[in-house]
Amino acid sequence: MKTTCKKIYKFVTVLLEMFVSVLSVTLFSSFGVGRSFKNIQKTLFFDYDVHILCNGPSLKDVICKQDFKGLNLLAVNYFALTDAFIALKPNYYIILDPNLSRRSSNQLEQRNKLIEAIAKVSWKMILFVPRDISKDWLEKMKHNECVKIIKYNQTPVSGFRGISHYIYKKSLGMPLPQNVLNAAIFCAINAGFKHIYLYGAEHSWMKNFDVDESTHRVYLNDGHFYKSENIRYMPKGSYKKWLRWIYLMMNSHDMLREYANYRGVTILNRTPNSFIDAYDFDLCL
Repeated sequence: MKTTCKKIYKFVTVLLEMFVSVLSVTLFSSFGVGRSFKNIQKTLFFDYDVHILCNGPSLKDVICKQDFKGLNLLAVNYFALTDAFIALKPNYYIILDPNLSRRSSNQLEQRNKLIEAIAKVSWKMILFVPRDISKDWLEKMKHNECVKIIKYNQTPVSGFRGISHYIYKKSLGMPLPQNVLNAAIFCAINAGFKHIYLYGAEHSWMKNFDVDESTHRVYLNDGHFYKSENIRYMPKGSYKKWLRWIYLMMNSHDMLREYANYRGVTILNRTPNSFIDAYDFDLCL
């Protein structure tokens, strides 16, 4: 009896998730996004590999050791504010951060610098942006023929796997994009890439939390390859939110692995000491 009740509970839970997901897609997703991804597939020819450059600390060594010349590169968020952006000239780029995609007083200066840097790109680049990105991004990019904007639906979708995968394939929603890497992998799959390689994807926040001995406040030293120290003090009561966010992000990676298998896509993590265990490791460096 107890086993039957557990099965019923699990079924009802998944059913509710699916209902909310379908409702969210109906209300918040753009049904024209899928055509844009199909157009990308036509440009790939026989190069079905893409290398995603996350901004984790290890990327600094990777850039020094590995020759990325002639490869499909997908950079994320603040990468364009580094010297590596001009040196590597990534032909794909993705934005996922409310502070970047929407006008906000938080990190406004950095946001404006990023828009200016991408608007000056002198090589062919596809820029993935959330469907509801603010108009100032679009206004700036329309003056540069080198940058092609592809909008994606960041609507979270979960529930029954078969239905979820159908929605993903139509680009109407994705596994919860808790982190820009979640969205980057999804866009790479739907763009038609068959082999995806991850660099600078430590996701090692758990070991970067600490407590200030004098104030007893929890803080996070969230460093990047372009900035080794980035100390952020947690508002009281927010540590548990971070733990939940990390769980949701890792869960999205598991869902992306399942979707990748469904689409016949291989994802290999080339990040030393990465906490992401959803994908196979390939530490070739």
